[in-house]
Amino acid sequence: MSGIGVLCFAASYAIAFCLEAARAYWNSPLRTGLALCWTVAGIVAHTAYLYFHHAVTVATVDGSRSYFLVTAWGLAIACLYLSCFHSRKPLCLLIWPIILLLIFGGVVFPETKTPATLDPFPFDTAMLWRRLHTGSFFLATLTVCLGFASGMMYLLQDGRLRKKRLSGLQFSLPTLEWSLTQCRRSIGASIFLLGICIFSGVVMRAERNTFLYWNDPLIVGTSLLFAFLVLFSGSLLFRRWKTEGRRVAVLTLLAFLFLVAILLLGVFFTNAHWQNASPRQHDDVGIVVRNDSTCSHSLLVTSHSSPEVRA
Repeated sequence: MSGIGVLCFAASYAIAFCLEAARAYWNSPLRTGLALCWTVAGIVAHTAYLYFHHAVTVATVDGSRSYFLVTAWGLAIACLYLSCFHSRKPLCLLIWPIILLLIFGGVVFPETKTPATLDPFPFDTAMLWRRLHTGSFFLATLTVCLGFASGMMYLLQDGRLRKKRLSGLQFSLPTLEWSLTQCRRSIGASIFLLGICIFSGVVMRAERNTFLYWNDPLIVGTSLLFAFLVLFSGSLLFRRWKTEGRRVAVLTLLAFLFLVAILLLGVFFTNAHWQNASPRQHDDVGIVVRNDSTCSHSLLVTSHSSPEVRA
């Protein structure tokens, strides 16, 4: 299992995407079954790859490459769920390209060696806040991507109905009511999760007696995205628009583009989250773990303490 590479699950996802796209001309139970089989195979290979090669979980992601691969894994599980319980709605047709692009980004972007190896099961409060911080941002990314797919489905169906054009394809788009409901749920969940992410980050900094780096693109971008969603959603609550459905759908698209910009800024610009920060920033953020030659376990010491590890 340790020999599993990115190509194994990427190829499985690509085949599943092709089978999903083929529903326009081949809509049969056999195609659905094959797509499910390739999706499951890809998820199994993807899980094994993350375990053996990165040894990461959702809560221990500390680099852009790991984050992209874990996010692709989460979206693949979402596709499996949609294929099983919402097989008539072609949402996966828009999610699979995002998954493949995330895998591509995880391969193309350079590996960033972390200055610390984190214990996956910490018992101190600071690390629990960090797990909450990372996990909430991961879930917010998933909800924004799923909202993007629902928003696109709404706009496509709305455009079709406006032009009174019936598609010649063998699959139908979701109803406007269903797509709008999913868009609203996505926006609400994204606001909630981003709020948890920001709050846990502030608490984590306060417990370490360190200040926030407001020049960090991930901190600034996440805060702006949260404020944008809150303000735009508030405007929809206090004022009724004739085109409210389209505005909500467009909001999910803008949130997705905003998220893409945040991730790209986090990759190409210095920040203290994905371990491409300056040494000074690492001193404030990281937890140093060193192996004692006389012990079989690791000793956790904060980076503000002496660099020497006491046995």
